[in-house]
Amino acid sequence: MNPFDYLQLLRLSAPETIVTVTLLVVLSADLTVLHGKSLAVRFHVGALLSVLGCLSAACLATSKPIRSTACSWSTRKRTS
Repeated sequence: MNPFDYLQLLRLSAPETIVTVTLLVVLSADLTVLHGKSLAVRFHVGALLSVLGCLSAACLATSKPIRSTACSWSTRKRTS
């Protein structure tokens, strides 16, 4: 039996996941859409996307706290 709730674990790590996905979006936008643009445009678009991703992660991190039950083995009763 698997005592871990992976969906709850994803909810707990959602801000870090948002930052990681934002990084991948910025890199892919820079390598594909912004490839021929000037360095200033690439920098501004990358900065804007990064700020939006960080703000959304910060809003999620400071919103209603999620009670951690990702590891249910610590709440089980011991049988001796």
